[in-house]
Amino acid sequence: MPLRFTAQDMRNGHPMMMGYNTDMYYTKIGNQVLKILSKYPDKELLDQVTMFRIAEKLALYFEDIICDLGIWSSFVKKHQELYGKPLPFYKTEGEYYADEPHLCDIQYLIWDTLTECSEDTITNPENPGIKRLAADFYLLLDEEFENAPINEELKQFFEQASFLNDYIKLRDMLHWVFDGNYLVSSMTHENACVETLLNEVETYLEMEYNDPRAEYAAFTQCYFKFKVGPLALYPKEWLAMILRYNGQEKGVKKVEQITYHNYDLYRLEKFDKERIYLCDSDNMHFSIRKDDYGDMLDDTLRETDGCIAAFVYYDGEWHPNGMDAWNKFEDSHNAIREYKRRYRTGISKGTFKKLMKKSGGSPLFFFRDGEELHRFSIEEMGVPEHLLQPSELDSEEYITMWMPSYDKDFFLMPDSALGIKDPRNPYYDAERASESLQAMIFSPTGAPADMLEYLESHQMIPDAGMNHYLGKEDGQRLIHENLDFIVRTMRRENY
Repeated sequence: MPLRFTAQDMRNGHPMMMGYNTDMYYTKIGNQVLKILSKYPDKELLDQVTMFRIAEKLALYFEDIICDLGIWSSFVKKHQELYGKPLPFYKTEGEYYADEPHLCDIQYLIWDTLTECSEDTITNPENPGIKRLAADFYLLLDEEFENAPINEELKQFFEQASFLNDYIKLRDMLHWVFDGNYLVSSMTHENACVETLLNEVETYLEMEYNDPRAEYAAFTQCYFKFKVGPLALYPKEWLAMILRYNGQEKGVKKVEQITYHNYDLYRLEKFDKERIYLCDSDNMHFSIRKDDYGDMLDDTLRETDGCIAAFVYYDGEWHPNGMDAWNKFEDSHNAIREYKRRYRTGISKGTFKKLMKKSGGSPLFFFRDGEELHRFSIEEMGVPEHLLQPSELDSEEYITMWMPSYDKDFFLMPDSALGIKDPRNPYYDAERASESLQAMIFSPTGAPADMLEYLESHQMIPDAGMNHYLGKEDGQRLIHENLDFIVRTMRRENY
């Protein structure tokens, strides 16, 4: 059965899933894209999920630039600010206008979709097949450009931004950024984020993993907790950029001031007719409106001493976010505070200074295997041997330690020493370096962004590259010219 793009699919890409009179026109565009894709011979590269996603992105991109919604324009502006050019990978010819279709825009959107659908691997943006497809789609959009209808209602929706007056509607907009915006959302990323938070919710709220309430609780945290692509910005940052483009400076300030407090144990201090007063485990005192909890009775509050919950600060008020649990937690309040008081990241300042002297000021340390790392931990870092727990790294090889500061957690990555060309690193292997660097750069759990920035600025990863039909040097050029963007795109919340 041939793929079909429907008016409902257009609505799914709109804020609040709203439908408009122009939806059928842009649905037609989506189906014309699918028709072109159906003739493409490489069905391994373009499975049905990928083809549908390309059609969806191009239809919504076209509506965006026709209606001047500001989604694509905000991306281009931010990329220009970060990197001094409108787009990654592709050169723009002549003067670039973000409210007109461009071949390079379409190439980027195809590349982004292929990378999104390929699970932790990156597609070569200069793949000739991408350019051929983009040329066909460009002819379609260029021919339709002058006659495409403007969705005035959707444009007014962003200009008026009435959703800013209500926290729940504002949260729905952040949901759209996270889950529905054609440029920002990613199916694989969303699933990973929700999976992570389902485990957290299960722990905090003692809900079954398959409880629909647990999924709701997880999803509502995602909009505030995780960065989204392609520039690894929080949903509130994306929304602020779109609002600024549409002249909503007051709204921008409201959105930029959003503060999120993760699930924690909050002590109930008191309550009155209008407000509930709470204190978190870091001793921050705040209050919430009682009517945020609907018909919660005073008797219920009298029977509890706190709650496990998450909260969001927006427009001068704290709001409960997602599911919560009110109960008597008794000594747990003090136990959590004591744990936080005792726990700290990093190492002592004195130990850090000693290590920096040993490394000549470099934050990098290299180990042949887990046994050598174990000895280093005891002899150089001063960790008592009885405190060292068995680790997966015990059986690994060619480990790199990244220690940029004494007051932060350090990072350990096996096999990475093979790819780092540092005079102090005896394990660098030019023949195996490229493979080693693939995991360091492209994996969502690879080397931290600040480590990669250090390695690149010190010319320690010359072998970083991707497969390229023109040869090794062109694959390396693409990585080194766009390294930070690639890391942002692949890492998102881990950037």
